[in-house]
Amino acid sequence: MLDFEVFQTGIIQEIPYRWLWFNNLIPDEEKLALINTYPQERFREEKGNYFWRAITSRGEVTPETQDFSSVWHRLIEDLWTPAYRCTLEKLTGLDLKDHFMTIGFAKHMPGFQGEPHTDKPYKSLTHLFYFNKEWLPQWGGCLRILRDNQVESTFQDIPPLLGNSVVLVRSDQSWHTVTPISPDVAQPRLTLQIAFWEPEQERALLNHGMIRDTCDLAPFSTRREKPGL
Repeated sequence: MLDFEVFQTGIIQEIPYRWLWFNNLIPDEEKLALINTYPQERFREEKGNYFWRAITSRGEVTPETQDFSSVWHRLIEDLWTPAYRCTLEKLTGLDLKDHFMTIGFAKHMPGFQGEPHTDKPYKSLTHLFYFNKEWLPQWGGCLRILRDNQVESTFQDIPPLLGNSVVLVRSDQSWHTVTPISPDVAQPRLTLQIAFWEPEQERALLNHGMIRDTCDLAPFSTRREKPGL
């Protein structure tokens, strides 16, 4: 699923902080299958026009993923491999060995208004995949890499188009935002978010709903109710 040869050739950007941008980590055929079976249910509203669905924690997956398509199961399996974590470590220089990894789906709805932020101090790294087959510039909704905490200080705008993928290394200077989404857009902005959290933050993540208690989880390898999943 993930093209690790392409992944390993990524070049970290140092300006205005440390980040990477890919557009070909997933083969075209699989990308289309992923967008066609992107999960649509069991989201909760986090704030105005932003909905979130957490699915995994520490090498385990929530039971609600039983009905995911086989292509989504394959992608999630790749994300839990040592090769994925090791590649991110080599690209960024971070030590992620003991970090919690979480995976979740995000929907930014028409009318969403983002604000500049750097992410929480105990989130070390975020990896974003986008799943909109079509997205016009006038719709907004770009990931905006910022030079500082002002929304006008644009360094790079990245549209949420299928295939685009961005790695952000968190720091006090890692300002970014989602540009306002037009209320006239007929579709949500679709994202898969992988995050690595400092190990001592388990209780904070539980309280925030980013991960589940281990009694609510089952090992990913056991969740193969359908052939090939």
